[in-house]
Amino acid sequence: MTLNTAERQLPRSILLIVFKSVGGTIVLNPLLTRCVLATATLTLLACGNGQSLVVDRFNPALTESIEIDSVEPEPPLGYALPARGSIFSKTREIGGSVGETFEVACETDQVLAGVAGRAGALIDQVSALCVDVDDSGNWVGTPQQKGPAYGGGGGSAFTQRCPLNHGVTGFTANMQRNLTGYLQIHCRSLTDSNNASGELTALNAVGTAGGISPKILCADQAVAKGIYGAANSLVGRFGLTCIENPAYAGRWSNVIDWPLIAIHAVVTPTGSVMTFGSTADGRQGAQFNYDVWDPLAGTSPQSHMILDSTLGVDSFCSAAMVMPDNGNILMAGGDDRPNQRVNTGIADAPIFNTTTNSLSRAANMSFERWYPTATALPNGDVMLIGGINGARQHSVTPEVYSPETDEWRSLLGISTAGYNYTYPRQWVVEDGRLFGINQNKMYYLTTEGAGSLTPAGTLPNVALGASSTAVMYAPGKILQVAGYGSDGTGAITVDVNGADPVVRTVESMAQPREFWSNSLVLPDGKVLVLGGSQINYNLPTAALGAELWDPATERWTQMSRSQLARLYHSTSVLLRDGTVLLAGGGAPGPLTNRNAEIFSPPYLFDENGALKSRPQISIAPDFAAYGQTIPVGVSTDEISRVTLIKASSVTHSWNMEQRFIELDFSASNGRIDVVLPASANLATPGYYMLFVLDETGTPSVGHMLKMGTEPAPEIVIEPPTPEPPTETPGNLLQNGGFELAKASWNDCGDGSLTTPKSDASDGAAAMGVSTGGCLYQEVSVTPGIEYSFTCDAAIGAAGYASIFLQINDSSYAELALEEQQIIGDDYTQYQGTLVAPDNAAFASLGMYSEGVARYDRCALVAGTQTVPEPPPTEPPVPRNSSLLLNGGFEQQKNGWFDCSSNTLSRASDDALAGTGALEITNAGCLYQEVQIAPGTPYRFHCSAKSEGTAYTSMTVQITNANRTELQAVEVPIGNSVYKSYETTLTAPADSVHSALTLYSEDPGTFDNCFIEAL
Repeated sequence: MTLNTAERQLPRSILLIVFKSVGGTIVLNPLLTRCVLATATLTLLACGNGQSLVVDRFNPALTESIEIDSVEPEPPLGYALPARGSIFSKTREIGGSVGETFEVACETDQVLAGVAGRAGALIDQVSALCVDVDDSGNWVGTPQQKGPAYGGGGGSAFTQRCPLNHGVTGFTANMQRNLTGYLQIHCRSLTDSNNASGELTALNAVGTAGGISPKILCADQAVAKGIYGAANSLVGRFGLTCIENPAYAGRWSNVIDWPLIAIHAVVTPTGSVMTFGSTADGRQGAQFNYDVWDPLAGTSPQSHMILDSTLGVDSFCSAAMVMPDNGNILMAGGDDRPNQRVNTGIADAPIFNTTTNSLSRAANMSFERWYPTATALPNGDVMLIGGINGARQHSVTPEVYSPETDEWRSLLGISTAGYNYTYPRQWVVEDGRLFGINQNKMYYLTTEGAGSLTPAGTLPNVALGASSTAVMYAPGKILQVAGYGSDGTGAITVDVNGADPVVRTVESMAQPREFWSNSLVLPDGKVLVLGGSQINYNLPTAALGAELWDPATERWTQMSRSQLARLYHSTSVLLRDGTVLLAGGGAPGPLTNRNAEIFSPPYLFDENGALKSRPQISIAPDFAAYGQTIPVGVSTDEISRVTLIKASSVTHSWNMEQRFIELDFSASNGRIDVVLPASANLATPGYYMLFVLDETGTPSVGHMLKMGTEPAPEIVIEPPTPEPPTETPGNLLQNGGFELAKASWNDCGDGSLTTPKSDASDGAAAMGVSTGGCLYQEVSVTPGIEYSFTCDAAIGAAGYASIFLQINDSSYAELALEEQQIIGDDYTQYQGTLVAPDNAAFASLGMYSEGVARYDRCALVAGTQTVPEPPPTEPPVPRNSSLLLNGGFEQQKNGWFDCSSNTLSRASDDALAGTGALEITNAGCLYQEVQIAPGTPYRFHCSAKSEGTAYTSMTVQITNANRTELQAVEVPIGNSVYKSYETTLTAPADSVHSALTLYSEDPGTFDNCFIEAL
């Protein structure tokens, strides 16, 4: 019998179950622990410490006393993803070093709803106002002071409290005599206790001393959870602690060691990154060595190839770019430092061969250049412009290099006298001319014959100068930001697609970046701006938070903060995997950044903070001609966009090659046909990253494509031949693999929200369920019989999805329910079992989602036993010695370490065996690490139970000596009686450590944990 919703209402009991949402995001109370879990598998701790995020193997303040053997210090592990996604991050603080430090944190289900205190001309005193918040973002009660007030008793009392159901998301402040002299709180509407959205609401300001700084904001969608700073009789420093989700804010890696300061960074035709510009100890000068980093090899020292210079040429402050014809790097100009003429131009033009990793010389330029710009021309030549000569005079005559003839041609019809020499911004535009921006002047150049220069007007005093940064975010459209004007927050667009440039001022950034920020275009066409400072070489005014500009809305959103300031001589480049390398800074200081950080943009994460599965390019040509339509093999037909980005070549805030192009395409059966730009004027010759993006905006790994005049070869892409769907013997469901779309299934919501998909785990079809969608199938059942279901499922950017089995009586009253929450964007098999109670008549297998979920290979099978097997009286025991200490918790928590507040895990006498067990609640977390051997199989086991209303898991992670993750498995736990949960893994090559992590949002109980070598 099948329930037909056209004939009668779906039973209320089913509706109440399938629309249940646990929602929420894991949070850790920063008052109890300012630490977050280091990776998705919860291995180590990352703890806030001032402006930096530092990593520590063990935090004694968060563990019980336990004697351990002395060990050598080990390399830190950078954080990747804590459980369920969110981390605590501190905003920049305003003020100086005056006073004793303080920090106040709201409780887990609270937000910061305002601040109170005292103020006159300066801020005398502050305290935090916290309020309870429900799952819908509504206040529960009224804001109350949390903790003591900090500061003195001068001034008048004030209260800055957000409007009802709002939370603090930022502030405006300024410094006067190293004290906080002005404070204004900004609020946004809450969506739950961890997220806020909508327009900013500014509260009445207090304090009058000092000028007003730009807004200091939590990352996008984040909300403040506390305050921190320093105070004595006055408030010396003030900042916010925010909780942020990488689905909106992105995520930074740990700080990575780098062999030198990456003053210049060039992406090679293979996707490696060549950097140079300093000595190995961080002094200016590029005549000593170069570095080539292979991102596919990770971030260890072995991923770098350090090469000695063999020419004696100092390419410091040169113009480096990949030559379009052969993929080698031309490094024209530089510094005459070896001849004791520091910061003066040279005519040398070294070539770095990206195939042999060797240096040679091109013919010398006709003019010496230090701080020049290189531009790829439509015919494959390279133009050099700007810079100063050996006498520190402006080199006013541009010249063009022919890689084919190894000759330079001077453009004697052009003089750039009256223009600045420092890295002019310059692009080829649609009509073949070059458009340039130099300080506040715009111009057009031609390069035929002697060349010509035509002035094209001036820019407003908004975003100017060599310390600004600019990209071509669409053909003929330029975004220039930061630099002089508007206190370093200004932004303008310049459209050169018409007869004359059209300049518009757009929304300003939040953070002042007057000096040396970097910008680049991401695969989705948005522009990321990183680093810089309000005052040159100044750490207190450094902009640590990235900002993201959307061309569609021309609005900025705040991203997560890097750990280190990236100021003068920093660089950023887009990597093939869609992440961003931010490196360098220094020479001169204030930091000597022989290190780097990697930013993963929000498009890589789902709502739970887990990495999304990504579309894949299975095959594509390595080179192609203009106007050609090329076939590209893809992993899914659900491709929404195809984009093309020129590989980066950057120094001094200027990415000389960055340009972004949206491509037309058609999709059919595992392939797309992509139409390439029609002209070299739209996409100058050279090397590009080709990306495909799925319907959620997630990009593939980029495919390196050389654009030129040579057509791509024929590529045959056979349409995929789907395997026939797997048949489950005894399956009571019809069309459980959805090969016949929704046949035999019934919608229990809007039918448009459940649609067939080609992204199958088995066979050719699957079922997609969008937000609020619900699908079920009903069968008859027999009392006393055990029924088991299995279903493959995955969820993208959403907070909740489930697969459920409900058994009802003949009146459709619920008798029993088994529900499994779907976790992660990769297909996983979910299963559950129910014994049909007395009076049972029907069973419904259903699926529900609050996001974009996929289901496939569903089955419901009847067993033969009328009584379920009793649980074993004795727990499984390892066949070999367990590597864990105190795996049965007979000595309470000894040998284990808390990876959240130590109050959330405690000893229990609810044991399966022996007298001890462990209880974890409210997102508590406990782990133990052991050493393992490569190539050895290991069995990881725990007996566990939980209420099943939220989420409980056992996670295994295997890492190398640097604690870089090599393999990880997360095992969900969801039964109210003890069951055995285990996984078996073979340690990969380079394995050194393994961690077993226990986590629960429910009251979850664990016992009899062991790790054994098989």
